[in-house]
Amino acid sequence: MTASGPGAPESSAEFPLTQQQWAVLTSQRLHPDSDAYHVPIGYRLTGPLDEAALERALRRVLERHPVLRVALHDGADGLLRQRVNGVPDRVLATHAVTADETDARVAAAVAAPFAAEATCRLRADLFRLAPEEAILVLVFDHLVVDAPSVAVIADELARAYAEFRAGVEPGPVAPESGYFAYARDQEDFFLGAEAARLGDFWDGYLSGLAAPAVPGRASGAGRTASLPVRVADGLTVSAERAGVTPAALLMAALSLTTQLCFRVTDTVISYPAVDWRRMEYEPVVGLFTDMPAFRCPPHDRTSLQEYVRTVHADLLECLGHQGAPLAKLRARLRAADPRGDGTPPVMLSVNNVPGTGLRLPGLTEEWLGLRPAHPKTGLALSVFFRDTGVEARLDFDPGHHDEAAARRFATAFEQVLGQAVAGWDGPAAAVELAGAADRSLVLDMWNPPAPAAPEWTVPGLFVARAARTPDAVALVARGQETTYGRLEADSRLLAARLAALSLPAGSVVALCLPRSAAFVTAALAVLRSGLALLPVDMEQPPGRRAFLLADAGVAAAIVAGPEGPEGLKGTDAATGPLPVVDLSQPADPLPGYADAEPAPDHPAYLITTSGSTGLPKTVVVPHRAIANHVRWKASEFGFDAEDRFYFKTPPVFDASLWEYLLPLTIGARTVVAPHGAQRDPALLLAEMRRYRVSVVQFVPTVLKAVLAEKAVPTEKAVPPARPVTTVPGLSQCTALRWIFSGGEPLETSVAARVRAATGARLVNLYGPTEATIDATFHVCDPDEQDRDGFVPIGRPVGGGQAYVLGEGGQPLPPGLTGELHIGGLPLATGYAHRRQLTEERFAPHPFAAVPGQVLYRTGDLARFREDGALEFRGREDAEAKVRGMRVDLAGIGALLGELAGVRDAVVTVLPGRDDALAAYVVADPGVPDAALRAHLADRLPRELVPAAVVRLDALPVTASGKTDVRALPVPEAGHAPDSGGAPRSALEHRLTALWAEVLGVGPERVPRNVSLFELGGTSLTLIRLHQRIRAVLSPGAAVTDLFKYPTVEAFADALDGSGTGPVTR
Repeated sequence: MTASGPGAPESSAEFPLTQQQWAVLTSQRLHPDSDAYHVPIGYRLTGPLDEAALERALRRVLERHPVLRVALHDGADGLLRQRVNGVPDRVLATHAVTADETDARVAAAVAAPFAAEATCRLRADLFRLAPEEAILVLVFDHLVVDAPSVAVIADELARAYAEFRAGVEPGPVAPESGYFAYARDQEDFFLGAEAARLGDFWDGYLSGLAAPAVPGRASGAGRTASLPVRVADGLTVSAERAGVTPAALLMAALSLTTQLCFRVTDTVISYPAVDWRRMEYEPVVGLFTDMPAFRCPPHDRTSLQEYVRTVHADLLECLGHQGAPLAKLRARLRAADPRGDGTPPVMLSVNNVPGTGLRLPGLTEEWLGLRPAHPKTGLALSVFFRDTGVEARLDFDPGHHDEAAARRFATAFEQVLGQAVAGWDGPAAAVELAGAADRSLVLDMWNPPAPAAPEWTVPGLFVARAARTPDAVALVARGQETTYGRLEADSRLLAARLAALSLPAGSVVALCLPRSAAFVTAALAVLRSGLALLPVDMEQPPGRRAFLLADAGVAAAIVAGPEGPEGLKGTDAATGPLPVVDLSQPADPLPGYADAEPAPDHPAYLITTSGSTGLPKTVVVPHRAIANHVRWKASEFGFDAEDRFYFKTPPVFDASLWEYLLPLTIGARTVVAPHGAQRDPALLLAEMRRYRVSVVQFVPTVLKAVLAEKAVPTEKAVPPARPVTTVPGLSQCTALRWIFSGGEPLETSVAARVRAATGARLVNLYGPTEATIDATFHVCDPDEQDRDGFVPIGRPVGGGQAYVLGEGGQPLPPGLTGELHIGGLPLATGYAHRRQLTEERFAPHPFAAVPGQVLYRTGDLARFREDGALEFRGREDAEAKVRGMRVDLAGIGALLGELAGVRDAVVTVLPGRDDALAAYVVADPGVPDAALRAHLADRLPRELVPAAVVRLDALPVTASGKTDVRALPVPEAGHAPDSGGAPRSALEHRLTALWAEVLGVGPERVPRNVSLFELGGTSLTLIRLHQRIRAVLSPGAAVTDLFKYPTVEAFADALDGSGTGPVTR
C-alpha cells in the first residue's frame, strides 16, 4: 500500500522528471544492458544479524522516501512522468551461498537492470555464507539518488535497524516529497528569464567546441577496469598556497594530462555538480547532481601555474551557473560528437567521504567498495577525500583503452599533478608525462648512444670488392652482364673525367640518366671522385627540372647524348654554361687519377623531395649516413655474395640507392629492371623469375598489385592440385629471400597475403629522405596480430635513434602518440641552400651524450608499443574529419583489404561533401558491394561505413608508385532508388517522408531498401527519427527497433507485425 502521512504524495499524482533524471534515463536507454547508472554499496557483516529488523528498516526507508519507489510511464499529455508505487511486500532477498560463488552472485546482483516500470528503485540482497557471516548488497537506480542521498539513506537505515533490533517501535513515518517539489520547481524555473540567461552561458561556453579526439565514450559492451592513482602529498597545502581549490588543482592536472596525452587542445571533461538548490530540500533523497562539462583552456602559451589559475577561474565561473537548464550544453556536446549521446570521454569526480560504514549495532562490517561493471565513459578519475587521507582511482573502458594505455595515462596524471603541487612553473606544454622507469626505457634501453661512423666509404668498399673478385658478375641489365672488374674500370674512367673538371670537393653532379647499367656506373664515378650525385627525373617538365637543378646548386651533369635533356642549358648564367659529361662520347684513360677520400660528413648524394607542402627541397646526405645504412642492412639481414638484388625503384627516390649500392659492397649481383617495370607487375615477376632475384622492395601499393598477379603456366612452379589461375605469381619466384616494403603504411592483411604466397621474409621499412632511406624497420612475424590493421614500423636502424616527443619536446612513454624524431648516424646534413628550414627541422638533440648532435623532426605521428616497436599514426597535419570526427581513412581501407577477393582499396572524404566517405575498391567481380559494406559494418560505427563504393580496375598511382588520391573519380551524390526502391504502401510512404525529414533530403532520395546510416544518418538522426515516429505514427515503437530495422521497408514490416503500439494510418 502507499505510504501516507504529512507531505506524502498521492498515489495517483504524477510528477515531471528533472533534467538530471532525463540525462540518466537517456544514457540507460542508449545502453539498456549496461549497469553504469547503478549505485551499489556492499558490506561484509560479521556477527548476529537480525534479518527481520533489517527488513523492517529497509521498508521504513522506502516509506520515508517515496522517490525510491517511482515507476515511469507516459502521462496524459504524452510526456514521460513518474508515479509513486506502494512499498513492496518484501524488500530484502536472502540467499545461501558458498564462498566460491559469492563474487559472481554479488556481481549479478549489482548488474541486474531496473525496468522503467519497476515498482522499486532499491534492491537489497543478503548473501549468507555462515550463520554469523553475510554480505549485504544495496543497489540503487541512479535515476533517483546521488551520493548525498546514499549517505542520508545509510544513516536512516542504521538508526531504524538499531531501534527495531532493540524492540523499540518508532513513531509513524513522515514521508518526504521534497524531490517531487524540486522537480516541479525546476520545471517552473526553467520557464523563466533567469534560467534562459544561465542556459545561454553554457551555449556560449561551448560554442565552437571541436570534435572530441579522445577515445572513450562508453562502448556499451566493455566492463569497467580500474587502477589506483597516487595523489601527490601536500595537495591541499599547495592549493591553498596557490589560492585555488584542491578540486581546481585536480581538474587542472587532469585537463592538461588529457590534452597532452591525446594531443588535443579543445576538449571537455565532465564532472558531477550538485545543484545548489539541494540545500533548500534537505534531507531529501533524489538526484540533484548535474553533469556539466569543463572546457579545457589553451595550454600552448602558458606556464603550468598560470594554467592552474586559469582552470580555477573557469571552474568558479561554471559553478556560478549551476542549476541551469543544460539542454543547450548537451546540444553543443552532441553537435561536436555526432556518434553518441554527447557524454564527454573523460570525467572527474571529487568526493568528500567522511565515512563509509553503516554502523549496524552488534556487527563488525567491512566496506566492499562495489562498483558497476560497465563504465559511464572511457576514462573516469575519482578522487576521495577521506578522514585517513586522499585516495584516487582511474576507471577505464577496456573497449577503448587497454590496461597498459590506462596505466600510462594514470602515471602521466600523477606526474603532472606532482609537478603542479611542487610549484614547477615551466611551460605547461612541456610538463613531464613519463615516469622514471618509462623515461629510462625510451631514452636509454631503446635508444642507446649512436656508435662511431664507419671509417670506410661505400665507393671504397666497392673498389676493394672488385679487386678481390674482378670476374664476378656485378650488374645484369637488358640481359647483359657486367663484371666487377669491368664496372670498376668504367667507373674509374668516368671518375677521372669528372676530376678533370676541377670541381670543388662535394660539388653536385646531376645524373640525367635513366635506370640502367650506365646509371650505376655514373653513380659510382661521382662517389669515387669525391663529388655528390643528384639523380634527375628524366620525365618531369623541363622548367621544373631547371628549377630543381638550380635549387640544388648543380655544378656539372652526366648525360647520355650530345644534346642532353632540356632544362640543363643556362641553369646558372652567372658562372657560365653547365659542364656536361656525355657518356656517348669516347674517352681516353687519364693517367694519374686516384679516388678521393671524402670525410664522413662530406655530401655523398642529394635527393629532391616535395614533402607534404611547399616548394621542393633538396636533402643533402653525407657519406657516413649511407655507409652506416649499408653496414646495418647487410649485417641485419645476412646478405652475401650469392644474393641478387633487384634495382627497380626509380633513381630519383632515395629508396633506390641501396638496391644498387649495397650489393656492390658485398660482391652480390644487381639486376637492373627495364624502364617502366615498376608499373608492370607481370614484367616485374617475369624478371624476378628469370634472374632468380633474392632481394626486392616494393611500395605497398605495388606489392598488392604484384600479389594480385597470377602465376604463369609452368609445370614446376604450379602444384597440380591447384589451378594456375588461383596461384599467386609471387610464389614462382622461388629464389626470393627478402621482401622489403616502405613508403606507405603496410596493412597486416597484405603481410598475410605475402606469407601465403612465398616463404620469403617481409620487412616493413619507414624513413624520410632526411634519415637516409630507412629510419626504422620491422621484420614481420607470422604470429603477430595488430589491432589497428597495420604492420608496425618497428625499431631504429643500426646507428639510429627514434624518439616520440610530446608538444613540449618531452619524451613520451609507450602508448602515447607524439611526433617522431630521428637521430644518430642516419641523419642527413640538411637542405641544400635552406639554412632556416634546416634549423627548423634539424633541432638540437636534447638527450645526446655529446653536444652538437641534432634530431630531425619528421612531422609524422607515432607511438611506442609495449615491446619497443613503433607504430605509425599518420601525419599531424593531414587529419580527415567526417561529421566532426577525426577519421583514420587508411584504417578503413585496411579493413576492406582484409576481405577475401579485395586486392586494393583506399577511402577518401568526397570533395565538396566533407561529411561523406567514398571507398575505391579493386576487387574480384564475385565480391558484391553489399559484402564490402557488411564487412565494414561489422567492424566500424555505422557513420564510418562509406556512403559510396566505386569499383576500379586499378588504383591510380603517382610516379613513385603511391596511390594518387587526386586522380580518383568522384561518384555521383545521393541515393537514387532503383525499380524496387520506391515505397509500396501507405505506411512506407509515411515512413519515407519521416526519413527524408530528419535527413534533410527529398523523399525521392530515400530508397525503401537502403539503411538510414548508408543515407548519411547518425545516432542523433536516429533519435530524432524515433521521436517523430512515436509522435505521429507509432507511440509504442522502441528506439532499438530502428537499429534492428534501419530501412523503410524493414521498419514498415516490423510495425505491421509487431503489436508494439498502434499505427496511426
